[in-house]
Amino acid sequence: MHGSICCIVKKFVDTNHGPEAWDAILEQAGHKGLVLSPIGTYPDEAVFALLGAGCWV
Repeated sequence: MHGSICCIVKKFVDTNHGPEAWDAILEQAGHKGLVLSPIGTYPDEAVFALLGAGCWV
């Protein structure tokens, strides 16, 4: 999946819930420390894991 989608989700989380929430989502999804790039691409499974974790954090 294109990185710009991930960056938009991250910006939404940061703005509405703070950067600590994004860190918790990364950890819950099993991608602690992941740095996203708007020009990168990421496996769909990783993006779905991040979105799924966001539903529970």
